[in-house]
Amino acid sequence: MLRFLHIRNFALIEEARIDFQRGLTVLTGETGAGKSLVLDALGLLAGMRASPSIVRSGANRATVEAVFEVSPDSSLLPLLEESGLESEEPGEVILRREVLASGRGRASANGRLIPLTLLEKISHHLLEIGTQHEQFALLQRDAQQEVFDTFSNLLPLRTQYTKAWSRVTELRQELARRQGDDREREQRRDFLAYQVEELEAAGLRDGELEELQIEARRLGNVEVLAALASEVDGHLNGDDIEASGVRDLLSRAIRTVEQMASHDASLDKILTPLEQAAEGLSEAAFALMGYAEKLEVDPKRLMEVEERITTVRGLLRKHGPSVIDAINRLEEMRAELAELNQWEDAGAALMKELAAAEETAMRLARDLTAARKKAVVRFTRPLVAILRDFSLPKVRIALEMAPPANGIDLGGKMKCDSRGAETVEILFSANDGEPPQPLRRIGSGGELSRVMLALRTLAGEASRIPLMVFDEVDAGISGQAARHVAERLAALSRQTQILAVTHNPTVAAQADHQLLVEKSMEGGRTSTHVLTLDNRQRQEELARLLDGGKLSVKSLALAEELLAQTA
Repeated sequence: MLRFLHIRNFALIEEARIDFQRGLTVLTGETGAGKSLVLDALGLLAGMRASPSIVRSGANRATVEAVFEVSPDSSLLPLLEESGLESEEPGEVILRREVLASGRGRASANGRLIPLTLLEKISHHLLEIGTQHEQFALLQRDAQQEVFDTFSNLLPLRTQYTKAWSRVTELRQELARRQGDDREREQRRDFLAYQVEELEAAGLRDGELEELQIEARRLGNVEVLAALASEVDGHLNGDDIEASGVRDLLSRAIRTVEQMASHDASLDKILTPLEQAAEGLSEAAFALMGYAEKLEVDPKRLMEVEERITTVRGLLRKHGPSVIDAINRLEEMRAELAELNQWEDAGAALMKELAAAEETAMRLARDLTAARKKAVVRFTRPLVAILRDFSLPKVRIALEMAPPANGIDLGGKMKCDSRGAETVEILFSANDGEPPQPLRRIGSGGELSRVMLALRTLAGEASRIPLMVFDEVDAGISGQAARHVAERLAALSRQTQILAVTHNPTVAAQADHQLLVEKSMEGGRTSTHVLTLDNRQRQEELARLLDGGKLSVKSLALAEELLAQTA
């Protein structure tokens, strides 16, 4: 709701500070006093284009600032958060518009400069102004359909349909993604199949590379190894012609120590390690003989080993760095390849699921269409009745249902969007012989305001506009019609804050609060002021409205009676 409005140097208004309350507030005053200036000021906050001519003569700028109170579940809060415009005071939004005499201007929300387009978006969540066609949200098809579906108790069925429709769009997107990836998928599958086949054929084994490298070094150095083995054998066993070997020398040493031990038993402890050394040398000599006998030049085997080493190293460069890493990678690729090989089966299952989802959505769309057609009379009849009460006796209301412009084809049989197989638009005619036209083509501001009031009345709690502003809603009506308008405004104000400009005392008497706009001469200049009236002042203002601007005992008594009836 609107809590406070500050207007400065705006046309004839030098400065006005207005506190607002919940309920119905009316603006009254003589013709030409400047009541429309208050609405125009709110229009600036709603994004209306401004002319430098609105700047009060002698001033360099006109400013309009308003403080709005928003509920915690307001649809505006996500927009403010997304735009970085959160308020320091929870539940409060401050809008400001400034127009310079030079023609330039700027807008801000919660103290931050914003473009005019964003101001307009923000204002759509806060107020609806009946002085401009574009400010009425109900001129949009979507809003009209929302009112119709809500009033006709179709939201539960529509919710079921919307869920089914959303599932169809999700499945279609998934199928399109899969189909769009077919080429890439096939390339990936071919690549994986080759890699898996290569690794499986290689049959890598942990530790194999180290073993191969040892064998390759041995096979590549057979002659050197044979020569060295012969040399070691000579050292161990000796050369029969030139010298004795280590084994022979050690045997002689053992025999000598044995002789010594026969004379001194303490030398037995020296004899033991010598005998062990001799035994070890014998084993080494025997093993060396066996090793030397097996040594043979085998170029073929060496080539095989080197080729295998090259193969293993090549695979490790792609899948390593270790054999274990390559083996693990093989398992991963096998799993991915299996998933890709199942792609066609999954795609077939997805198409089957999509067909079932489309069938469900089509069934619910047909049910929703049938329910909407049945609800047309239930909706138009009370709307026509309200408008006739508003002094529109020749009014005709029709509903146009057409396929959605941006819908999708379900099963190739029907075009639907998230709200069903049709969009709903309300058509209006106020006179005989004129075919019903879309509401946006209503030329009369008074007629449009009354239609919007009637629709908002039907919308009930579905109307989430915090502030509605009506101008000329009672233009050209009086008597019982004016009473009906007044009662509807009062009833609607229990759900939504209402600000209405009126010349009608019946409408003014229904208000919870009343503002008087008056014009005066000050220092040779004309100024417009906005005053908040107390009960006595309200009675006097109503008396003037009743008696053509005059005050009389009779008009004051009648004004008092009107106020008493609405208390």
